[in-house]
Amino acid sequence: AEHGVIRNLSKSPAVMQREAEWSPDGRWIAYLSEESGEYEIWIRPQDGEGEPRQVTKGTDSWINGLVWSPDGKMIAYGDKRNRLWYVDVESGEKRQADVSAYAGIRDYTFSPDSRWIGYTKTGDNLMTSLWIYSLDSGRAARLTGDFTNDRDIVFSKDGKYVYFVSSRDFIYPAKRWDDRIYIATLKAGTPNPVAPLSDEEQPREEASAPKDDKKAGKGEEKKEVKVAVDVDADGFDGRALAIPEAAGNYFALTAVEGGIVFMTTDEAGKRVLKKFDLEKRETKEIMTGLNGYQVAAGGGKFIFSLPGDNYGIADLAPGQKTSDGRLDFSKMEMRIDPAAEWSQIYHDAWRIMRDWFYDPNMHGVDWKKMHDRYAELVPHVAHRVDLDYVIGELIGELNAGHCYVNSGDMPRVRRVPVGLLGCRFEADGDYYRISKIYRGANWN
Repeated sequence: AEHGVIRNLSKSPAVMQREAEWSPDGRWIAYLSEESGEYEIWIRPQDGEGEPRQVTKGTDSWINGLVWSPDGKMIAYGDKRNRLWYVDVESGEKRQADVSAYAGIRDYTFSPDSRWIGYTKTGDNLMTSLWIYSLDSGRAARLTGDFTNDRDIVFSKDGKYVYFVSSRDFIYPAKRWDDRIYIATLKAGTPNPVAPLSDEEQPREEASAPKDDKKAGKGEEKKEVKVAVDVDADGFDGRALAIPEAAGNYFALTAVEGGIVFMTTDEAGKRVLKKFDLEKRETKEIMTGLNGYQVAAGGGKFIFSLPGDNYGIADLAPGQKTSDGRLDFSKMEMRIDPAAEWSQIYHDAWRIMRDWFYDPNMHGVDWKKMHDRYAELVPHVAHRVDLDYVIGELIGELNAGHCYVNSGDMPRVRRVPVGLLGCRFEADGDYYRISKIYRGANWN
């Protein structure tokens, strides 16, 4: 944020890395790398010292979204075959938590004690519900029902509640479903912290005995309370109450001490970051005009993104500006090897079609054979246009529409846009004559 040099941890133009995520203790960076031939989860020390280590092996589908457990022992992730996995970072042992028949599971999070995974899953009616998976028992339970779209589940820091977004308000006359942020207790006997307030007369309590400073351990450090999460899935939906915010567009929830941080959009369409204080039951604006954010593990700072690949770090407090804490990337340098990149891009294009094409049988085409056939041309590519042509020919073997090649970085001729000419031709003996020229509009 302030001092130090920018470190290039991988220095590998021939290999793609993506989905970088810090471990909660700040020691490791988890990421996806194709170094082994397929995208797998790897970890490496954040200080640039030591060797990277491959965590997963034998992955057979495109991986999405790495999420560390709070204790740093597990990583949860989804894949293109609609499965939800978690892997032991030390041993590499992975287990499948769930699978969806209709859509990918891409919204998941760990409980603060690392013993549960909360996630969103699409049901038979194509509406999304909240689910919870126990790492102890290996069983999953559904939390919400068929009649609402629920998503973005996050656990409170004390493990007593979960926050989530749900579409339960029908706004008339706009005739659309709008979201609210809800909070629900995980245990049936826990009072909901946003239940209606009441100034009931309370019975007078007996005076307590004076505390003995010696017995109380005066001056001792406060002991950290260990969080243990327990869940009563039955009746969960009936324990959910909306926080006091108007219905609207809510997303990107993050639990923090004493409440929750979330994003919404204002009347001008700008994204706004806000924080809801659970004790005070009030919401304050933190920043307006950002694209996205992520709260630091300590909870005191957040990193935010802006248009044009700009980033900044600011305090997680009201009144922050997008001009605050801008990160300086002027010293960021990379060594580019176009030929090495072109080979990687070719293989990635082939792999993306393999994992994302709607027909698992690839229209009956031997897709591995096609990879090897056109790969013989890649060493002879001398320009990005050549590579695009080879990829286009490869994808054309599938005989499928709406399959395109988007070109990458390359020099382009500056073009000046001109208006369109129109005319009328008429036969004139052995020739044609322009009989009328149509004038364009002055704005075109």
